[in-house]
Order: sequence, then C-alpha cells, then structure tokens
Amino acid sequence: MLYFVDSPKPLPQVAKKLLPGRGEELPVVNRQCTTGPGGKPGFVFAFGDDGGVAYLPDQQEWHLMPRQDGKEVYCGWRKDKPPEPEDLQRSEILAGHRVELAGRQWIIPQLREWTIDNGGIITMSSLPTNAVYTVDGWIAGEVIEKYRELYRIGDEVYQTFIAWWNQEEKKLPEDCFEMAVKLLCVNYRITASEISAMQLLQYNVDCVWEILRRAIDEPTAMEMIKKKAALESD
Repeated sequence: MLYFVDSPKPLPQVAKKLLPGRGEELPVVNRQCTTGPGGKPGFVFAFGDDGGVAYLPDQQEWHLMPRQDGKEVYCGWRKDKPPEPEDLQRSEILAGHRVELAGRQWIIPQLREWTIDNGGIITMSSLPTNAVYTVDGWIAGEVIEKYRELYRIGDEVYQTFIAWWNQEEKKLPEDCFEMAVKLLCVNYRITASEISAMQLLQYNVDCVWEILRRAIDEPTAMEMIKKKAALESD
C-alpha cells in the first residue's frame, strides 16, 4: 500500500503519527515528488516497502482519505498489482476464519468458541486472558487489556445471534460497520479509509453479518445446535 501526503518535510518522522495502525514496527520508505495525486508537491511513502515507492499517475490508482492534521493524504497502489491480504498482514495475528471480500480471502479473528458439555451448548471467549494465581492454583482471568474491545464486540455479536435464533427482529448492532472494520484491522495494517478505498465492504446486512458471524464462529454454533437436536430426538 502506498501513501501520499502534501508535506514539505520528509515523512519518516511524521508518517507514523499521521497514519497510526499501519505498521509502527516497520521502516518508512519515502520519496519526494513535485506533483502528487491532488496536484500538490509532497512525499510518496510506504511502510516496510523498499521497492516501487514513487508517484507514477498513469500506473497507479489513488484515493483521497480524510484529512490528517490539516494535510491532504491519499492511499494508492499499482493498477496491475492491487494490495493483497498477505501484503497487509501484521507480523502477529489472531487465528480465525477466512471471509471473501472483494474477491480475496481475509482472516477474521475468532472471538468465541463452542462446545457441548453434559448435553448443553457452552460458549466462551477464545481471546487471550491474563493468568491469575489463587490459593487453588492458576486460573484464567480477564481478557488482556488490548483485546477488551474485541471481547465487547464478540459479546454483542453473540447476543445478536441469540436474538435471531429466537426469531426476534433481524437487526444488526448500530455500530456494525465499525465492528467489521475493527475486526479487519486486528490482523491487517489498514483502517476504515483503506477498507473503503479497496471496496471491501458492501452496504448491506449480508456482507457485514458474514464478517461478524465468522468472528463468533457461528457456523460451529449451528453445527452444535443440530447435533444437540439430533441427540435429543434419538
């Protein structure tokens, strides 16, 4: 993924401040250009990419992003080589399930797990937790702080799934798009701006629900429900 900003200063010292979440652990490679996507001079740069960092308007596709600190910022890529999920994947990811978006497979982190125990279906968070030492030994504590927001998302999506299963109104949480974006950002160096530019999301319930249901492993839940029903009918 390439970026352009209309800044008169070299970008390594300001790029990560302007665009947090894109690869703080990676070096910033940049090149000055006299004219950028908006007709202004500035810098083209990338996080961790040491090749192809240049402004080549006939060979590239650029998209204007929301202004950052008053600066005009664009994201873009080569027309013959749009960014692949593997190009944007973080060095450490949460395991999950693949969802096809815009013709490519993206890994959505799994937030819950399911099991059948004593004839009942049990679900719990699958996110990393703190280890707590007690008089009885070590036990699992709260979800670690960096994943607390994901825990909230998982719980809210689970409640939505239960409501739908109980044949209540088919309604997604009001912040369902923000939830989908946060789930994608866990494993990839992107934000809502890049997701919009790459047209990964469609403005409909089915597209967003496909991401959210994979996050709570809804297919496994449905399988468990069928197994339980089969056992009860025997």
